Amino acid sequence: MADQLLGRDHDLTELRSARATGRPGMVLAAPPGMGRTSVLAAILDEWRDRRADVVVIRATASSRRLRFAALSPLLDRDDLDAASPARPLTFDVVQGALERRARRGGFVLAVDDAHLLDEASLRAISDLVGTHDSFVVATVDETFLGLDPLTESRQLPVHVLRPLTLRDVAALVAPRTGVETDGGTWRTRSQGSPTARLHL
Repeated sequence: MADQLLGRDHDLTELRSARATGRPGMVLAAPPGMGRTSVLAAILDEWRDRRADVVVIRATASSRRLRFAALSPLLDRDDLDAASPARPLTFDVVQGALERRARRGGFVLAVDDAHLLDEASLRAISDLVGTHDSFVVATVDETFLGLDPLTESRQLPVHVLRPLTLRDVAALVAPRTGVETDGGTWRTRSQGSPTARLHL
């Protein structure tokens, strides 16, 4: 069971507002472990519930070495059949696939861990920003901001996630531990002994 998303109302509101007002997208930036992917998943679930056309690209450590591999969900059968060891996918083919998808109607392209994508994929996605009512939302390790064509795009505002408050952290941890609250004190227990205390 996924953790309840706490303390992120402001971040979700920013994303809702960006899409509702016709902006081309947004970059969610934060250090590792801050909850970028959780915020992205929550807003995508919300948009899917409202029948949005959502495509998710999840970059991995190997994505940077495999040109266009992470963008394969956006390629149609003709694109994939045309590619071979003798005729690899080209930038024009991938860019054309993105354009065709966008022309079919506005869609949301979500890129998780965009900083792990290869340069060519980042360029293709960057070229999509602001075209055909597409909405691009990407998560990125804030260390890499401005070092690639996507996160240096002036069309994509950067929204930096802030750490959760102690109260939010306490609410997240509570279901997994014995929790006692005493006014402003939150205390976890392990086998009956206090193990941590946060003053809220």
